[in-house]
Amino acid sequence: MSDPPELRHRRFWENLARQIEPELQGQPARLDVYLRFFEREIIRDTRLFACKLAALRVDGVTRVVGLLEYQEQIDALHRLLETLQLGPIDSSIELAPSSAVRDSPFAVVAAERSFLRRDPTEKSEVVNEALRGEPVFLLDLSADHRRFLCHSADGYVGWITVHDVERIPAERLTAILNPGPPRRPDLIETAIADAMSRIGAAYVWGGRSDAGVDCSGLVQRAFAAAGVHLPRDAEQQALAGRLVATRGYRDALRRGDILFFLGRRGFVAHTGIYLGEGRFVESANEGVKISMFNDEAERTRRDESFCFAKRVID
Repeated sequence: MSDPPELRHRRFWENLARQIEPELQGQPARLDVYLRFFEREIIRDTRLFACKLAALRVDGVTRVVGLLEYQEQIDALHRLLETLQLGPIDSSIELAPSSAVRDSPFAVVAAERSFLRRDPTEKSEVVNEALRGEPVFLLDLSADHRRFLCHSADGYVGWITVHDVERIPAERLTAILNPGPPRRPDLIETAIADAMSRIGAAYVWGGRSDAGVDCSGLVQRAFAAAGVHLPRDAEQQALAGRLVATRGYRDALRRGDILFFLGRRGFVAHTGIYLGEGRFVESANEGVKISMFNDEAERTRRDESFCFAKRVID
């Protein structure tokens, strides 16, 4: 009989923490090192997820301050620090979108082009370029109010000049993302038909054959049938396509969009294909099946763990 989930979860954190502190005895003076370790091992890809964390020592109290995008990531950081037995640490981590942009978190690029930078300074490394008319998902505002931290149209994270974007309501964002019917509905339906043909097939970890598939194997095979060749794993697939939905914004979701979900450990751990009206096809423990965002039995497993969606066929 396999070990219970909580025991496996505890062992995961202990094994991870031993990579940086073999005796599981952390040192408060090394807190910044642990934060960088967390960024590398849990956030994994700062092109996809905003991660601003810093360690402070104020009046003898150790504090962790900053910004993360999802509660699962905050919980994961707390679990790592607890496993390292660091003792009381004051955590003041804000969820993105931060209070500085939360009331109006959507924008469109108004300049002909605008560079996104790794840090909110003019000399910081360029990580991407946004073009006129592309949507932008705002996450934070720099202390000098000159740059927004944002997701660009392809989902990459970076700092964009405030004057290069125009803030817009959600209704206009939806119109930008869905300006008309799909241009290639045939390809979308081909991908969906392939996934649906596997309903009832077994879930097999690492599987991508007719004998059984895992979640990303289902998505990869489905889109390959439509001539779109995606990477193998969910985390890799999350880099492809245009960002069309986030945990807090799903109005533009359209049939054929690829859904991504976070696991308890704070990183992308599951994927599926959206069918419309809150329904999606996925390969889970029970095998390939149709699930629903608004199904009460699934709410805590899928609805709350949904993080974003990408569109690879327009």
